[in-house]
Amino acid sequence: MSFAQPEGPPVPELSTTRIAGGTSARVVALAVAGVLIGVAGFAVINRPPAPAAPVTAGPVAAASTPAQTPAPTPSPPRHQPEGSDRPGTTTPRIYHYAASMVITGGLLRTALEPQLEDDYTGVVVIESADVGASIELEVGRQWSEGGLQIFESFDSWNIALKRLRRSRGGQVELLTAHVPPAPAHEHGPPAAPIATGYTFTVLGRRDGTQLMLFFDLVWPVASQLET
Repeated sequence: MSFAQPEGPPVPELSTTRIAGGTSARVVALAVAGVLIGVAGFAVINRPPAPAAPVTAGPVAAASTPAQTPAPTPSPPRHQPEGSDRPGTTTPRIYHYAASMVITGGLLRTALEPQLEDDYTGVVVIESADVGASIELEVGRQWSEGGLQIFESFDSWNIALKRLRRSRGGQVELLTAHVPPAPAHEHGPPAAPIATGYTFTVLGRRDGTQLMLFFDLVWPVASQLET
């Protein structure tokens, strides 16, 4: 069987170039793939960032302001009455009972300290040469006012010291004064306070040249002066 030869110019024969070895071809292919991957990664890394979505500001909540408490109205000082610009005093007096006498050195006053609610005692030591044959003794109450000590006498007695001077160290009773309670007043209390309903006792003891006087005021609470 014979084939007709094609007409026209002759077709050039294809020539192939063999790449040396199959291994070299694979290396070239891998190198080309690596370059393509590097180019693609560089493009992804250097891609400009996507534009940020616009933030829509919501309505701003009004700031809550705490309610302010009005400042209190200044009050007058404790001891100053309202409506007066001059300081006054409303502090109650604090009374103390005391025994008072005059000796050579001057006035001598001894506080009577409470032992019970109705019993007040005190003691004083004086030199025998500081007193004469007798002493004038008072009992009363005292308090402080304006930096001064004020003494209010309830009663007074003249006490002879002859028995005390002759004593041999034992106690000698010099005075026992009992003042009965005052009768009720039909027209209210008297204008000046009068102490009644108490018993005042004075005992003495000689110790060498010294004289010791012991005072004891017994005054029931119901009979004491109101303060």
